[in-house]
Amino acid sequence: MREDTINMSLYNETLEILKNQGIRLKKDLSQNFLINEGVINKIIRELELKKDDTIFEIGGGIGLLSRRIASNVARLISCEIDPNFVPILKKNLEPFKNAEIIEDDILKTNLSLLLKDKAKIIGSLPYHITTPIILHLLKFRDYITFCILILQYEVAKRVISCSGRDYGMLSILLQIYTKPEMLIKISPNSFFPRPKPYSCLIKLNFLEKPLIAPLPNFFKIVEILFSQRRKKIINSLLRLKIPKKELISFLKKEGINPDIRVEKLSIFDISKIASLPFL
Repeated sequence: MREDTINMSLYNETLEILKNQGIRLKKDLSQNFLINEGVINKIIRELELKKDDTIFEIGGGIGLLSRRIASNVARLISCEIDPNFVPILKKNLEPFKNAEIIEDDILKTNLSLLLKDKAKIIGSLPYHITTPIILHLLKFRDYITFCILILQYEVAKRVISCSGRDYGMLSILLQIYTKPEMLIKISPNSFFPRPKPYSCLIKLNFLEKPLIAPLPNFFKIVEILFSQRRKKIINSLLRLKIPKKELISFLKKEGINPDIRVEKLSIFDISKIASLPFL
């Protein structure tokens, strides 16, 4: 089946469940249900499910994907914030003794207390809290093998970007701790209700050790540089109150052109700048 094919049985089942339960979807929770069988199959393939796996699901919803996962792993933990969906989720997962349902906000969930072994994460993230959720997951990186996430397409571009206008704090932070990969772009028609923007399926492979060991001033430097991203980096760094001649000398010694803009800097370049002896 093509990955852009809409499955009418999924659409009808979703619609029937919502109608029978009298559920009105909440815009503030970005509740859009995946009804594209091809994308679901892609998710299942990318999860590389094994019989001894632990899967942590962000937003179980009505459980149509959850039950596919639960039948192939040792343990499924499904986290759902909306109390209206919890009874439906419980009903759909009732046959699976290896499935646990947590009624909680992912941003308040302590994964270190839930996970005995490393887990794989799956979730479709609401646009307005995508970054907070990703930052929350990074706190528990020692407990995560990889994440398969559905993000708004514009956010996904920021996640994987290594340069250019999409390159920023989120790109850098994720690429220090993970190897991000864009898998497929997803049409709005793949969801019910239909959102306006395109989405994207991404994979975050957590690194065994960080790409760099961030120095104490690393994120201070990142913030300074990206708050004035159209300026030459030498002009942005003047905020450090370090004499311009000394800054230029240091940058040239480290092989960094003082006149380029921040979007041209690699993570390694930024790390070098964070080692400024004057900080």
